[in-house]
Amino acid sequence: MKGAFFLSFDDRIFDKICTLLVARGGSCSGAEIEGQIDVQGKLFTVYGPAEPEWEFREPPFVAAPGASIPDMTRVRGFVIECRWEDLFVEMVRDIAALSEGGAWVLDGDGVVWCADNVDPGLVRL
Repeated sequence: MKGAFFLSFDDRIFDKICTLLVARGGSCSGAEIEGQIDVQGKLFTVYGPAEPEWEFREPPFVAAPGASIPDMTRVRGFVIECRWEDLFVEMVRDIAALSEGGAWVLDGDGVVWCADNVDPGLVRL
């Protein structure tokens, strides 16, 4: 499965993600959080909090154009699985709009993107 990490300082971000997913016909469940939405046969799944944390806390990182790397010792991380870059970017932008204190995506190449400015042609899921 293709995916990336969603990073935020917002302590309530998963509740906000769940609210968004449920509003769009998705679901959330489990003590270890899992949320999923099916958009025209395309799955967008969020797991979290991400463990082990070293997977998103340890460098190397590279900032995407216009992005800065947040304090990786303080961010909360969630795994997002999605095979479609266009759906991933759309959903991450909507989630970022709900996040207080900033939101970022850490892609498979170690590139940190501002979550509201991910390029679907360049992000590596």
